[in-house]
Formats: sequence, structure tokens, C-alpha cells
Amino acid sequence: ISGLAPTDAEGLDFFAGFDAAGRRELAAASAGPQEMERFLAAEPDAEPPFEPDDLAMFEGAWSWFMDVVRPSMVHSPDGFVDDDVAATHPWGFDPAGIGVPTVLLHGARDRMVPADHSRWLAGVIPDADLRVVDAGHLSVMRFVEPAIRDLHSRLA
Repeated sequence: ISGLAPTDAEGLDFFAGFDAAGRRELAAASAGPQEMERFLAAEPDAEPPFEPDDLAMFEGAWSWFMDVVRPSMVHSPDGFVDDDVAATHPWGFDPAGIGVPTVLLHGARDRMVPADHSRWLAGVIPDADLRVVDAGHLSVMRFVEPAIRDLHSRLA
């Protein structure tokens, strides 16, 4: 769901489509944890480029989401740093070797992670089911239940 492709994805411009702050964040993460921590200290109030329907998710069925995210950052941004650093380094395996049913779900209006990342993954993961829907980064969650049902039927 709204995932990044590997940084070494052949034929994909990894940084294309990100806004300037997103490119700075991922460049810092690719330089390692210390650089990512410097980035967060220098831009502590950077706001994610959410679409209006992404922000609306915090008021509806997903209103609990920030109740989980905020406490995770209270004592330390280490988890956030680890996540970005991991996302900007080679995966250590070839996604073409994924041999289980896979659904890739991405919002066409996602400004945090461009949908081209899921398109690239769909092109290398055998028999991947790519769903690019009219949504942003968080509002894509409105489409999770049907995707899970379809994945379940593929597994059955």
C-alpha cells in the first residue's frame, strides 16, 4: 500500500515525482541515520504533502491513526529514522523472486510516494495485481478491504 520501490530499481528514477521536501528527506535518509536525524532537526515542522481527502481520513474511520503515530514519536524519532533509512537502501533480494499472490495498491494522487513506484513493482513481481485508484497517500486506505478480499480469493 503506497510503497516505495527499491532505490536500485532499474529503469525507475527513484526521486522523480517527490516534492522538494520529500526529495530532501529521502536524500538525507539515503546518507544514513545521522544525516536523517540532522534533517529532522533542521526541518522539525515539515508537513507531509497530504491531499485534502488524506486529511479527512483523520476525522473518519481512520481517526485512531494519529493516536498511534503521535505516541510513537514522543520519546524519539528513531522508528521514523529507521523506516526512511531502510526504504532508501537496497532491499537485499530481487522482487522478481516474489512467488506469492501480491496486490499493490496506490493512490494516483499520492504526493508522498509517487504511484510510479508501485507501477515499477508490478512490472517485476510475477502476476502482481496493480491497483492505482483515485486517492492520495492515506485516503488509499478506503480501497484496502476490496483488495484484501480479492487477494484472499486468489489464495483460496
